[in-house]
Amino acid sequence: MICELKLLWDRFQKVLRCSKLPRSDRVAFFDVFRLTLIAAILVGIVGIPAYAIECSTIQEGTVVEDGGVDRDVIRMAATIDRYITTALAGKGVSKPASASDSEFFRRASLDLTGINPDPSRVVQYVQSSEPDKRSRMLNEMVGSAGFAVRIADYWTELLIPDAADTRPPQERESLRRWLLDRFADNVRYDRIVADLLISTGDPNEHPTAFFTALELKPEKLAERTSRVFLGVALDCAQCHDHPFDTWKQSDFWGVAAYFARIQSPNRNNGNNMLGAGVFDVEAGEVQIPDTTTIVPPKPLLQNVESSLGIGSRRQQLAIWVTSKQNSWFAKAAVNRIWAMMMGRGIVEPVDDIGGKSIPAYPGLLEELATYFQSTKFDVRKLALAIAQSEAYSASSRDYQDTIDAVPFASMRPKPLTARQLAACLRQAARQPNATSTEDVWNLVARQLGTIRGESSEYAGGVLQSLLLQNSVETEQLWIETTSRLLKAVYAPHIGPEERLDWIFLATLSRYPTDAERTKIQTWTSKLPKDEESEKAWQADLIWALINSTEFGMTP
Repeated sequence: MICELKLLWDRFQKVLRCSKLPRSDRVAFFDVFRLTLIAAILVGIVGIPAYAIECSTIQEGTVVEDGGVDRDVIRMAATIDRYITTALAGKGVSKPASASDSEFFRRASLDLTGINPDPSRVVQYVQSSEPDKRSRMLNEMVGSAGFAVRIADYWTELLIPDAADTRPPQERESLRRWLLDRFADNVRYDRIVADLLISTGDPNEHPTAFFTALELKPEKLAERTSRVFLGVALDCAQCHDHPFDTWKQSDFWGVAAYFARIQSPNRNNGNNMLGAGVFDVEAGEVQIPDTTTIVPPKPLLQNVESSLGIGSRRQQLAIWVTSKQNSWFAKAAVNRIWAMMMGRGIVEPVDDIGGKSIPAYPGLLEELATYFQSTKFDVRKLALAIAQSEAYSASSRDYQDTIDAVPFASMRPKPLTARQLAACLRQAARQPNATSTEDVWNLVARQLGTIRGESSEYAGGVLQSLLLQNSVETEQLWIETTSRLLKAVYAPHIGPEERLDWIFLATLSRYPTDAERTKIQTWTSKLPKDEESEKAWQADLIWALINSTEFGMTP
């Protein structure tokens, strides 16, 4: 019945979105239909857990008002800057410089869409004299399909890290697709999490790859769920009481108990659960290892609304995890989006919301979490508020001078993730959006492994360098006979003096500096002037730029 209601709700939304009714009338229809469903539930026509009423309302509001930016977004951005400006004044530190237009455009594009901006868009943006061009550009990015891809990739990696995933690739992709569809529709974050936690069915068609990737083991699911959705690292309490925190062994297994009744037909056939459905059963318990002590389900927070006895155990878990009384839920999401964009969390490590780590700005974390709740858990508005702040537009060139004095006064340079780097390589290769090429670059991303570590430290090494410099997939970017980029800069509308500009724009999203022009001109002045020789040094230049530190970092 729950699935049927959700399907009916989703179909109703799609039909209404496609209608030509004014927005105010469409919102009214949404409210009437939603209230009708709730009324039917309350009078007993259908049976549905309480959490589904709270989580079934999709936030339809966009992030713009009359072509500008939502005033609540602007107020939240100003709040961010107030905390950091106060800290700067308290330390007697001057306000750092802002990023240049090209730096900011590339930063925002990588953070919000996961890929370098199109070179022509960079030119258009840099040459624009519109005073509000940054706000309009950010607003456009968070409303784009690329933003949904970026957030879906980010959360997929949190739920099923590439490096730890031994499941069939199609299962992981099914989870990613499920997340992508919901972020593209701007479904409220608490509903996404609740729907994921209670999901059933074939992992090739449903988001249940989250469960099968962790082998349906309650202890693994408890660890990942608390870490990703609550910002709490419970794993140290799995075998004994936490040595440095307040968590008891019974706390860990109390969360694991919520997953004790999840099953799959092929669960006992090793890890090969391909095509097997995931569902709940009526019996199943967990016990503390090496004891006979059975642990019942137990929320980590006792001040959240009680969910015991309502629906299945996973439905009970979904209720208290996404409850408005659970302050960790909103804070954990806020802290992760902040870390994604700013290089590290307000609380660091990011999975220590409920631990002993002290937030860099405790008040700011509280205000961001309250704001996130007030927007009905709108991820777009959260990301936009951060991006609209002056702190986000600060230059990264002064980072080392301010890191110890005032957190987030300067932007922390961030290594690209494996998926970001693969996407940028594919873009530089000018590959079409076809399934065959997509599979190749997905493979490159998996081969690159973990590049961006905790607190945005570089986690790559020799393997990543060799892959970038010598692999078959990357060689096509600079070899004269295969480089589509090199062919593109020899298009009839691009003059010889402009080719250097477009090579830089297509790789680093900026024009070459005067110093770079001088060095390149000095270097090439000694070479033959025929087209073959020119293409040879231009191919070498593309190789150097692709393998540069700048290409692999978010500025």
